Amino acid sequence: MEDIRSSFGYIYFFNQEENTWYQHDRVAKDWGGQLASIHFDEENEYVINVCKQQLQPPFSFFAGGRRVGPGVKDWIWTDGSGWDFEQWASGEPNNFDKFEDTLQIYVDPESDHLKKR
Repeated sequence: MEDIRSSFGYIYFFNQEENTWYQHDRVAKDWGGQLASIHFDEENEYVINVCKQQLQPPFSFFAGGRRVGPGVKDWIWTDGSGWDFEQWASGEPNNFDKFEDTLQIYVDPESDHLKKR
C-alpha cells in the first residue's frame, strides 16, 4: 500500500500495483476497506489531486463503482452507499467490448478533467 490520506471522514490508501479492478477490490477488503466511492465535486477533486501527486499523467485508477449486472445501465457503489454522483466522459459508459462493468477513472492530460469510463 502506498500513501495514506484522510479527508471527508475517510482514509484513502493508494495502491499503485498493476492489478485488475477485482484484485484491487479484494486487497481493499482484505485491509478492512472498500474501493473509493465518490459523492460530490469536492471529493472528486480531492481524489484526483492526490492521485496527481502520486502518478504521472496520463493515468487512471479504479473506484468502487460497478454495474448492477453485466450490460445493465445502472451502477452501484460497492460500499453500499447511494449512486448519487456522475461525471461521465462524453459517450460513456459505452460498455466497450461488452466488458465495462467496473469503474476506472481516467484523467485526461489534455483537458485536466476527470473522465469516468
